[in-house]
Order: sequence, then C-alpha cells, then structure tokens
Amino acid sequence: MRQGYIRRLKDGSFEEARLVSKYNGVHGFHKLTDEQRKEHGWYPAFISDEEYDPLTEYQIKKVAFDEETEQGVITFKTLPLSKKEVRKNKIREGFPFLLHGKTYQIREVDDTLDRLAIHQFRAFSTILIKFDESTFVEMTKSEYTIMLQMMASFIQECYNDEAGLE
Repeated sequence: MRQGYIRRLKDGSFEEARLVSKYNGVHGFHKLTDEQRKEHGWYPAFISDEEYDPLTEYQIKKVAFDEETEQGVITFKTLPLSKKEVRKNKIREGFPFLLHGKTYQIREVDDTLDRLAIHQFRAFSTILIKFDESTFVEMTKSEYTIMLQMMASFIQECYNDEAGLE
C-alpha cells in the first residue's frame, strides 16, 4: 500500500488526485497540511496497488471514502481481457527479430510499407526499414522476406491462441 490523495468532486463523488502546487487559487498547495487540504475537499488515501499483466488483464479502479476517519481508499480489481483483446495486444507488442547480431522489436508492417519495400527492391538490392522513431535498419530482400514470414507466423499463432487451436 502507498499513500495518495482523493478529492471530492462537485457532484459529491471522489476521484484519485495527484498533489499539485496550485489548486483553487491556493499557491503552495502541496506544502499544506492534510487538515488544511481537507478544507478544499482533498483527503489522504491509501492506495492498494495490485500487479497485473497489461497484455492479458485490465484493472478497474474503485475509490471509497470513510466519513468517520476522513480517509480514502483506492483499490484495483484485476480482470482478464477477452481473447480478442489479448490477441490485439500481442500483435501490437510484436516479437523480437534478430538481424545483424542485434534484436529488434517487430510490430505490424502496414500495406504501405510493404508496397514501398517492393518498389525499392526493384531498384536497389537493399532497403532501409524504420523500426521506431530513430532506428533505421538496412535489409536485403531475403532478410525482409524472412521477417515477413516470421511476422505472418506470429500473427497466425495469435489468432490460433484466440481460437483455442494448438
């Protein structure tokens, strides 16, 4: 458990709040005591963190307030994702691909990139593939074909997992 804050909204409900330096025209809000923050509808809360796997699970946050102790409690309930959502997350996450002694995280190749690669291979023996914001990798036609075959196999495995096939 860790310490945090909740604040009362205009409709009387509560939400988790991150401590700020200015709130409702009060400068130095983060330096106030808990008693002073209560005047503005902010209350200390215990936050129960629960570990979960974002690839296969999601969390629902519940915020509760005890009027007697003037303490909040924030709990999380972990629920499994549907097989379809798990498949989408796995494909979005990608898979590792070893090329020239370095591992790259391969994500879906869209049709535009694939068509561009085909046109570049007609003119050149190698192409540059952009893996993330700053990483360009030179690939031969056979390396690119192997990557696409591995990607197709990986995506098929994800669909098989979703369908419950071996």
